[in-house]
Amino acid sequence: MKLLEEFGKEIVNKCGCLALPISVIGGILRQEKELIEWEKVCRNIDSYLQHGKEDEDIGTEDLYLLWMAEGMISSEDRGKEESLRDVAERYLFELANKCMVQVKMIEGSIYNRFESCRLHDLMRDLCLSKGKEEGFVEVVNRQMGREEESSICKTSRLAIHTDKLDDDHIPNIGENRNLRSLMFLQRQWNTKSGTT
Repeated sequence: MKLLEEFGKEIVNKCGCLALPISVIGGILRQEKELIEWEKVCRNIDSYLQHGKEDEDIGTEDLYLLWMAEGMISSEDRGKEESLRDVAERYLFELANKCMVQVKMIEGSIYNRFESCRLHDLMRDLCLSKGKEEGFVEVVNRQMGREEESSICKTSRLAIHTDKLDDDHIPNIGENRNLRSLMFLQRQWNTKSGTT
């Protein structure tokens, strides 16, 4: 029983203490009492979580500015003597507290400020799925040859992963009258974005 507990703790750590991946693994191991099965899951946790390469660090200052530009943080959200940046940091702290994001602290900061944050792959997939369903965001991945252009004329936020920028990038993009923000993302060049 002690070994099961140790494997359990290791699994939680490998899940980044995030609720979603922990619940996925919990569902797999719920009826499993054999020690060898727990060890197998612990050793191969990435394959059970279908871990990809999407859980990259996001600079918090950029994130705060995006939240403000999108109107997700406004003057009405401020407490007494609180700036919009303070509100954004408070919101990120709440997300981290609920294990929805992982945060990295600025080393040596006496105010416990955040340097960056990241979403686990499963949380990212859930957010993108829900965002697409509600017409909040659409992600098109041109790098992998996948073009899901069926709903880009309806979404209000569009992110495009691509290897190069060209004029005929997304043929239907001009037809979207709801588009509020557009981001082009690629590893070799800086993010190009615009908000209307």
